[in-house]
Amino acid sequence: VTKPHLSYHAWLGENRQRGAKMLHKFYQPNRVLLASVRRANPHSKCLAVHIRHSDKANRRKRIKILHFLPYVQTYLKNVPPSAMVYLATDSSEVMSRIRETWPTTVVIRIHTQDSTSDTAV
Repeated sequence: VTKPHLSYHAWLGENRQRGAKMLHKFYQPNRVLLASVRRANPHSKCLAVHIRHSDKANRRKRIKILHFLPYVQTYLKNVPPSAMVYLATDSSEVMSRIRETWPTTVVIRIHTQDSTSDTAV
């Protein structure tokens, strides 16, 4: 559906909201999957961030880690303190750079698949 009178941002926002409603209405994960998700993320709110850097050989653009920070900060400012950020990455260097360059208040709320490892897949 095209709406030339809307900006791209407004059009995308409308469609994301419509898509989210449809997803919640028609998609119901099975109980086993839900139990697994709840064990992995006992918090009520979670932002998932996927930063891939090791497989960008085919001329795909590598997005700088700092470009993700404003989105993560905006999310964390608008959710309860118990909310977390789940980072999935294929590179231990990504987590190292985040620890070096992002504010500590953000870093302490980042979780990965394995809390003993810097890499989550």
